[in-house]
Amino acid sequence: MANEPTTTAPLLPLAEISSAMAPIIYFDAAPNFGFNNGVASLTLEAVVYVNVGDQIRAERRVVAHLRMTPGAFANLKSAINGLELAAEPTERKPANEAWNPALYSCRFIGGVGIATPDGALG
Repeated sequence: MANEPTTTAPLLPLAEISSAMAPIIYFDAAPNFGFNNGVASLTLEAVVYVNVGDQIRAERRVVAHLRMTPGAFANLKSAINGLELAAEPTERKPANEAWNPALYSCRFIGGVGIATPDGALG
């Protein structure tokens, strides 16, 4: 596509200490999204259960507000596309046909490395 970069900048090294402290965000829905002044916005929600008197009630709660540049948005989209590929059912092969890494190449799309069969992404 015209908006997709043809080359990607090299990734910076990952800071190990701060990465270990980063939160893990679980969400059930992404109900709100949009662009404002070139910044992509995405709201993530999770369902939580709370006691109200003698009953338990399910409530939706916002767990994160994501804001990102168009480049970060393209990177997130690439990661989600990779997850969709990984989630697809695969054909079971006999044990003697083990996965051969020589048949795969690592392509960087939007800064994310994705191992794909040669030529699978064009």
